[in-house]
Amino acid sequence: MNIRFSDKTDVPQLKHIWKVCFGDSDDYINMFFQHLYTPGQTVVACSGETAIGVVYLLKASLLHRDFLYGYAIGVLPEFRGNSVCQKMLEFIREEAKQNNVLFGLHPANDKLFSFYKRIGLEEMYCLKTIDASHFNGFASFNMSDISAHDYFHLREQAFAPLVSWDEKMLAYMITEARSTGGFAKKILIDGRERILLGRVYDKTVFVKETTMSDEEIKTGSQFLKQYFHAEKIIYTLPEISALKGKTDTTILGFDSGRHGIYMNLFLD
Repeated sequence: MNIRFSDKTDVPQLKHIWKVCFGDSDDYINMFFQHLYTPGQTVVACSGETAIGVVYLLKASLLHRDFLYGYAIGVLPEFRGNSVCQKMLEFIREEAKQNNVLFGLHPANDKLFSFYKRIGLEEMYCLKTIDASHFNGFASFNMSDISAHDYFHLREQAFAPLVSWDEKMLAYMITEARSTGGFAKKILIDGRERILLGRVYDKTVFVKETTMSDEEIKTGSQFLKQYFHAEKIIYTLPEISALKGKTDTTILGFDSGRHGIYMNLFLD
């Protein structure tokens, strides 16, 4: 088995791996390759000349240091059980160490969380999930679609320290959210601009990211439920939020945890 960085001739095989592993539509897969695929940031496992596994590395930054996020990690079913994923991550660990960059990923489920910990990844960053459906404040506010430029600046002002995505990456995330039935909004509360990104599913508003304060969440959640014609509203918030909820480790990687660092909007 050979582990290396990708080149553009791998693309047809990489799309095949994506299709087999995740079952996404061709349009979705093509959108990713058009906007985010970078050969030198894609690690491929090969058996002979055939790509059998892949890790896409999406670039962010933390406190003037590059952060690489492992995304869409896939291994063809017939090659699983041969430590392919572990060997790709070992390759990435060495590259990260040599180049003084950070690496992290978001396990899609508890089984993968346990697997990644078993092969040596450490717990890094946490987020808090809170159910705000019971808050009965009656504040209302103006809402409008938001550009990636505005989203970036409002996000940077609100969260510190944070793993920062650039405008190009945020533009992709906003486009992806909207194309899959989600929303990305700017809201105005008493003259203060806030961001709101998420989706509505099964009569529940899932807010993946917001810069609303705890008090604004208490007073504004009823309005948001009504606006989106939902019965419940769930927020993902920084772990420092004082609202009662469940805090979970959401990022594993090759670095020990650092309390208070905010990382969200990882593609999952």
